[in-house]
Amino acid sequence: MWDQLAAFAIRAERWDQAIDAYKHFIELRPMDPSGYIAHANALLKIHKIEEARQQAELAASVAGESDGKLRAAAHEVLANIALLRHEADVAREEADLAHQADPTLPMPAYIDARLLYDQGRYAEALPLLEQANAELRQSKGRQIPELHFYAGDTLVRLERFPEAEAQFVEELRYFPQNTRALAGLATLYHTTGRADDATRVIADLMRIAPTPEAYALAARLLTTFGNRQQADAVRAEARRVFGARAAARR
Repeated sequence: MWDQLAAFAIRAERWDQAIDAYKHFIELRPMDPSGYIAHANALLKIHKIEEARQQAELAASVAGESDGKLRAAAHEVLANIALLRHEADVAREEADLAHQADPTLPMPAYIDARLLYDQGRYAEALPLLEQANAELRQSKGRQIPELHFYAGDTLVRLERFPEAEAQFVEELRYFPQNTRALAGLATLYHTTGRADDATRVIADLMRIAPTPEAYALAARLLTTFGNRQQADAVRAEARRVFGARAAARR
């Protein structure tokens, strides 16, 4: 029950409620590493990085030798935390541990690519992102969140727009609520003169993730695209919908 409640809270981007639900889940199943991993990911969403690291380390310690995929997931979270903390050596070490636990997970190539991406070295990052994608296709392993997003954004920066579009679409196939991928795709369409497609994706953004943050992102995109009237309409709709919801909760 707590796991389901957390899942619904995440879809509504109510991170505090999700975190509280995962705490209850962990209390009931303290030897299940999946609770710690989910808790860590929720904490990352509200930038509680040190608490997330502690939860991911607990997941890695609880996961047994037979739980390779869960140990890999724990080390994947730790690698992403190291990226946020600009700890390149730690990120590579955690990526190696994730790959050892689950050889179908190409974390070393992905982390090396992310380190180059974060330095603005997009031409060097791209072959590693392509390598990670190729390894996943071959191994049929679990998809890495945002791998296709970063591949798409890198291709945009290199002005390889058709390939970038394919990567954003692929990211959304696996992670349909990735608002960054939706925003990237809308921006790509606007850049390449496909205004109707850009408008459609912005509408999808608000439909798939009907949260105040998604509406604010949609309004910012529309403003950037020069559609100030539409942006004002989105902000007004957000005030109407989310103001009414807040009043109902009170």
